[in-house]
Amino acid sequence: MRMLIGLSVWSSASLAMACSLCTSATNQATLGEEMDNASVVVIGKLSNPRFATNPVAGAGAGTTDLAIEKILKADGSLQPGQSLTLPRYLPVPPNAKPTQYVIFLERFRDRFDVLQGRAVQSSGLLSYLDGTRAERAKGRVPALVYYAKHLDHADESIAFDAFIEFAKSKDADVAKAATLLDPALVRRLLAKKDLDRDRLSLFAFFLGCCGQERDADELLRLAKSLAGERKNALDGVMAGYVSLRPQDGWKRLAAVLSDPKEHFDTRLAAIRTVRMLQGVKGLEVKAAALAVYKHVIRDGQLADLAVEDLRRWRWWELTADIAAQFGQPTHQAPIVQNCLIRYAVTCPLPEAKALVVRARQVDPEQVQYQEKVNSQEQ
Repeated sequence: MRMLIGLSVWSSASLAMACSLCTSATNQATLGEEMDNASVVVIGKLSNPRFATNPVAGAGAGTTDLAIEKILKADGSLQPGQSLTLPRYLPVPPNAKPTQYVIFLERFRDRFDVLQGRAVQSSGLLSYLDGTRAERAKGRVPALVYYAKHLDHADESIAFDAFIEFAKSKDADVAKAATLLDPALVRRLLAKKDLDRDRLSLFAFFLGCCGQERDADELLRLAKSLAGERKNALDGVMAGYVSLRPQDGWKRLAAVLSDPKEHFDTRLAAIRTVRMLQGVKGLEVKAAALAVYKHVIRDGQLADLAVEDLRRWRWWELTADIAAQFGQPTHQAPIVQNCLIRYAVTCPLPEAKALVVRARQVDPEQVQYQEKVNSQEQ
């Protein structure tokens, strides 16, 4: 995906809202976000780039002509066939065949400036953008259903953009959209060779949401076959499996997280599975998630992750178990100890208040810091 101009673009999706299964989600804005942020979006060709002759303008300053062929998002000031002089020097190779660009413009008083630009690699991009704007107007879930249909597009720039829309979405929205997908589409996506771990994980979760009971066997087979980097996709595979076979799925998650001999990355993937299921199903999985995390908080390697999740979810049922870990030799790492203190100053139960008293004797500065952070979060 060729970028025309490396300008910063504001993203409407934060990392806190990102899909739990997509660990390598990028901060790059999607085409839909760029359209939302721009005043006007046009399709056109660039020509006649020229540097500014005024030395005061600075190095690289100049202008470039834009011949507008189509308007995807209008404000009423531009028309197809119109030519616009952009206040930027944008390199155009001499004697090269004119290339179409999608140009995202921002109106500044009486002129337009360029926010972003992308070369049109295929005609499919234009229809994709038309649909993008229409579907985003219907809401997040309908938009994701639309994006899912482009996850295996022949133009990789389109397929990647569609995937990033999922990566930057809330778990609950991803799951709602997944239940509306055609299982045949999802099976086709999963059958693609050389899927990266994030896409493999996401597509496996899709199948658990929209598939049938027989698909659970395929997900279990896939989980057992994962190796190397692809083993990190266990999170989505297991989340899909749990969705189809909850009782057996939670049992398998507990087995992974309670076994210290399991590879750290495998256990970390299981943590992401729990997070995804909590984000999707909430209180429906509370009892099962607490049973699994009861094992995790006793493990010094993973305790901070589980304890922080329980704090964020405000699930206080394991407070006594958590308090019992403070001062244990296995939980002496600063990141773990600080997490226990953070939980204690947030939790309203007596066991937590007693832990704060103990922690203040050991590390008063950390307790004071965590109390300050907690008050700011209220």
